Amino acid sequence: MPITLIVALVLLAFAAAWTLPPILAGRAHLGAYLTLTIDVLLIVGLIRGGRAARLLALVVGGLNVLIGAIGILRFGGSVASMNFAQHVVVFFPPILGAYLLWCLNRGDVKAWLLDRRASPASTPPR
Repeated sequence: MPITLIVALVLLAFAAAWTLPPILAGRAHLGAYLTLTIDVLLIVGLIRGGRAARLLALVVGGLNVLIGAIGILRFGGSVASMNFAQHVVVFFPPILGAYLLWCLNRGDVKAWLLDRRASPASTPPR
């Protein structure tokens, strides 16, 4: 597994873990459940490999960049007065999205994802 993909998986795991406290406290909204579900599906899909997982990760990465840019523009003037948690909420999605887009367009990651799904050794026995 390429190191850039390992870093992407760690970032996705961090994003999934960031949504857990409100869910476990019982004060989460539907968006938190959707975010957690998508992050877990991306992690599992990227570990298993395949074209569909790569495509879903590219779409999620692009949406993260777009939504993150809107968030940065919305809170642009008040960034200096934010605490660390608010900085993470505003800046992490576009950073994660940009990294996913960059990582998944690298040749070694593409080859690994597609070869992983195509090789018979990677499929579980039935």
